Amino acid sequence: MAGGIRERVSVWVSLVLAAVDDFSGRPAERSLLHVWMEGAPEPSAKEGGYYVFTNIHTSCARIHLEGPVFQKKEIVLDEKQLAQYEGTVMKVRLLPNRSYPVPRGTTCVQGYAPAHATVMAFDMTMENPLRLLYAYEAGSGEISIYHPEDMDLEGRVFCIQDKPEKKRELLRILSQSEAEKSRYRLAAPLSGSYKKIGTVLFPVLEAKADKTGEFYMPASGIRGEKAVFAFWLEGEEERRIEAELISGRHNSVDIRKRAGK
Repeated sequence: MAGGIRERVSVWVSLVLAAVDDFSGRPAERSLLHVWMEGAPEPSAKEGGYYVFTNIHTSCARIHLEGPVFQKKEIVLDEKQLAQYEGTVMKVRLLPNRSYPVPRGTTCVQGYAPAHATVMAFDMTMENPLRLLYAYEAGSGEISIYHPEDMDLEGRVFCIQDKPEKKRELLRILSQSEAEKSRYRLAAPLSGSYKKIGTVLFPVLEAKADKTGEFYMPASGIRGEKAVFAFWLEGEEERRIEAELISGRHNSVDIRKRAGK
């Protein structure tokens, strides 16, 4: 417009988040989810469970995900962690709550832990845990994993341990390599070294206890009538306890005293 002032507005993509229903493995429905970041514009919701954040000016991003059938999720990312997702997608797995329509016959845990604690667990009797394709030294930020083609690992947590079970740690998968589909970037480098032979990886389940200490955890995929699970509080893996779960039922597990709380 003649005589007018033309204002140039710059828009850049700061973060792309993919919200996944962790029970079904499918994108979380937009109608069942509210996603926002403190102090930032509302993200643009896209098909496939994607949320695009633009023009973020912060050294610490605090993201919230809430929905009627999912456990509340809060993610805090500093500048270095935000930079890890540059050019890629942050996959966030949403955990079911008691209102989630799990199919009849699903193995579930209704347990007790300290209030607001994060409970972690894995099936110690899993028949076919995942395995490494190569050996890795401490400090490695990537690993290659042998797994079924239809298994999505991004955003998942695993317990990696060697055969004598003398060494184990938790690792979170950040993203899949575009060059090699079996190679994955880790959220943090490996603390220990692991051989190819004898090292196994168990998928870890997570749940958040409410203000009364109650937590809910569907545990699908159990084969057989029973399974032995390891349970522990986040950050206290060395104090884990074991509990037998009966397949197809709601199992009660109280880890407050046995976890040392």
